[in-house]
Amino acid sequence: MEVRYWKLDVRHTRSNLQLPTSNLQPPNSGILQLAMSKFNSRKYQTQLERELIGGGILITLVIGGGLIGLIWGSGALIAALGCFVLAAGLIALIWLFLKALEWLSREK
Repeated sequence: MEVRYWKLDVRHTRSNLQLPTSNLQPPNSGILQLAMSKFNSRKYQTQLERELIGGGILITLVIGGGLIGLIWGSGALIAALGCFVLAAGLIALIWLFLKALEWLSREK
């Protein structure tokens, strides 16, 4: 088994210890650089936000709706789903308004 260590060039000065970042490289840095060159952080952030929002909505519907249905019955579950749809509609309306403002501001 081969053990690989990070290469680190340390230079001492009188006042402090300087660690040059240009010489700090992981083992097989060529492979890592190739993988990182294809990574798009904005696309990853957008995808992660969508997944988190979708997961939150799903958990709210399944667990919240299930508990409402178990405790108060099917009538209350239907009313809760109606409230959820209305709230989602208002959020979507606000989101569309903000997207329209963003689009108009880019046109100028």
